[in-house]
Amino acid sequence: MQLAIATLLSTLLVYTSNAGSGGWDHDPTSMIGPKYWGNVSAICRDGRKQSPINIVPPSTIYQPYPALNLTVPEGNAVFKFGNGGHDVSGHPVVSSGGNILLRGGPLGAAYKLHNIHIHYGNKSMPASEHSVERARTTGELHAVFYNSSFTTLSDAAADNSSSAIAVIGIRFAAGLWVNESYYHAGLQSFFENVASLTYKGNETTHSFNMSDLLRPEDIDRFYTYEGSLTTPNCQETVQWLVMEKTQYVRSTLIDAISHFRSGSTLTSKLIIGNARPVQALNGRTIYRNFQIPQSEPSIAPSTWRTGNAPASTTPVVSTTTSGVSPIAAAPVVLTTTVLVFTFATLKN
Repeated sequence: MQLAIATLLSTLLVYTSNAGSGGWDHDPTSMIGPKYWGNVSAICRDGRKQSPINIVPPSTIYQPYPALNLTVPEGNAVFKFGNGGHDVSGHPVVSSGGNILLRGGPLGAAYKLHNIHIHYGNKSMPASEHSVERARTTGELHAVFYNSSFTTLSDAAADNSSSAIAVIGIRFAAGLWVNESYYHAGLQSFFENVASLTYKGNETTHSFNMSDLLRPEDIDRFYTYEGSLTTPNCQETVQWLVMEKTQYVRSTLIDAISHFRSGSTLTSKLIIGNARPVQALNGRTIYRNFQIPQSEPSIAPSTWRTGNAPASTTPVVSTTTSGVSPIAAAPVVLTTTVLVFTFATLKN
């Protein structure tokens, strides 16, 4: 009896300690992990349009959407980067130059940038939120926008519209390449700017050029569907734009943030692995704005199209991770794990 009481008290103490750090986390073994998010918000459990999802390219439907267009005030914007406990993110500091806006695609209006943030793992723990034919990648960057008719992201999330929020998800892979041009300059800059944010509450301010992060060639091919925020409260108000191309970052940049903590002490849980499990499609249709030639194989796009990596390049070393086939034509040197960007924590 005493042992049972002691065990119960121990469990409650752990729960209380974790709940005090935010009420939920990404740890699948935790009492406040993803399978318990319904205790925070019922829609996380009962919603029918939850995200992220698994994308099967041959099952998607072509739609000739207009091109996505990003409007960025001239010059670099100032961003406040911070460790929020569930992820690391960057928020634009709006200046007299105006807001960073997204238009085009399935969007019927202009959308303001709220933040950019990442979900990430490592070579042995892929943590992109969206998977493609069941394959997850190293990580996923999310650029979160909200309809400019709303004052804040919170206002947009509280609306009943299925497209009050738009999130661009960019999948990325970590590795080491001889040719520096294979690395995505905008992604590399993001990782460099957050490299010092070890503990929750750590912040820093840097200039950052969104035009380097979301270049026209990076956002020209995408999948889109109606979904939700991927963290509580899981509101189903998101038009997802998951980019078809995989981008590349230096693996040492991933290593540099692998020790980031979800709290203010060294004993706090690690942030790495902050991806929600894939959710049921529930009859939703996934659209794409590009044609898939009949000759292309039905495998994850990250394995048969390498974005800005030329097909003529031969890798020095090629490895296979997370069920992703080796890429004979891709410049993968040393360990590569393909990553995807998705939308995460609701921040004000």
